[in-house]
Amino acid sequence: MSIPNNEKLVRFILFCVIIVLTTSALPQVVELASFHVGREAYTCFQTGRYTMVVSRELRSVSIIDQQSLKLKKTFGLGLVTPVDVASDGHRVYVSDAARNAVIVYDMEGNVLASVRVNPSPSAILLNKGKLYVSSSKVGYIWVIDLKRLKVERRIETEYPTPFFGFLNSGEFYYLNYKNYVPGLSRESNLVLQIGDRIYRGKIAGPRFLVESNYGILVVGFYDGKIGRVGTTVLSIENSVAPYVSDVVEFAGAIVASSLSSKKLSVLEPILMRQYMYVQTAGKPVDMAVSKDGKYLFVLTQNADAVEIYDSHFRKLWNVSVGRYPIRVMPIGKNRFGVLCADSGTFTIFEIEED
Repeated sequence: MSIPNNEKLVRFILFCVIIVLTTSALPQVVELASFHVGREAYTCFQTGRYTMVVSRELRSVSIIDQQSLKLKKTFGLGLVTPVDVASDGHRVYVSDAARNAVIVYDMEGNVLASVRVNPSPSAILLNKGKLYVSSSKVGYIWVIDLKRLKVERRIETEYPTPFFGFLNSGEFYYLNYKNYVPGLSRESNLVLQIGDRIYRGKIAGPRFLVESNYGILVVGFYDGKIGRVGTTVLSIENSVAPYVSDVVEFAGAIVASSLSSKKLSVLEPILMRQYMYVQTAGKPVDMAVSKDGKYLFVLTQNADAVEIYDSHFRKLWNVSVGRYPIRVMPIGKNRFGVLCADSGTFTIFEIEED
């Protein structure tokens, strides 16, 4: 029996309405602004309304105003091999490996001071009026008093490490990242030090520390092993694919990405059992959670895109970005930025919700 033409028309109109309603319910992602910051841009820092990006190609620092969506300033007087940047909103601190110094600027790019730290300063971190600077060649982390702009002490680590910080309790920690190096006979079971407490275990290249709602977790880059930090011991509880690129807590789960797999590992955080894989289009290199906790941003190379997931791990959007993306960061409630090293761009996107 054939369907009357008027009924066909009604069905077609209903189908179109359903498609429009379904499509409009999805978040729409728009590009707000893109800034050329120079190639070999591997590090960036966010403070208040500003994002700062270091370019080794241009030997410069670019300050991007996230509110006005304008480039505030690009400067680099005195820089030879800039590595990392931090700022308190009044001054900008840049580590320079070739000059063996931290160069201090005002927000307009005028040089205020140079603090010598030898050899090869790399990662830097601001905390309560102090600047912590690690060496890439020796096991040193210098502590600079920012009022006097002088080194006040030096923390010694077993091996050089760029992975250090402060727990929510205010305790300083460092991860002994180079306890394992492929091709070298070096082998150490020192994984983590928190204050004076040393944690040992078999984790190769501890790179990630996640202070979650379920305790402190440490994850190895080379072997993907996950350890939980106890009062005095470190217990290995599971492992994910090796060459781990990031670990975050999202939607009540621990999510790990690896350079060796186009899958995200989703683990239940109490027993640390894996209960889900999430397939990605490209090689996941970085992750971030939106400020409101609603979205997971997964940055992928090969595909050169940001994949956006909801709290049920459903992919909502796939956003193309520049060449060799290396960093994604949340900016405000519904915005995020992407740093691409080869295209030398920092791009700000917004999720437009009804």
